[in-house]
Amino acid sequence: MGIDDTVHFHGICEDIDEDVYYIRFADDWLDMVEIPGDTPEINKGDHVYFSAKYRNVHIYPYSGY
Repeated sequence: MGIDDTVHFHGICEDIDEDVYYIRFADDWLDMVEIPGDTPEINKGDHVYFSAKYRNVHIYPYSGY
């Protein structure tokens, strides 16, 4: 793997529930992001930008319908 194995995310924090952040990435894309360990200073309404190695990004299906 090289430089291209990193995924970059940018969004707006819409809500916070303990260590889970609800991030709006697009008009039709709201996702829950869990940040383990030391919690960064993120507040509702903040613009957030973060990067992760693609193998560390886990997407789970939502069955709340």
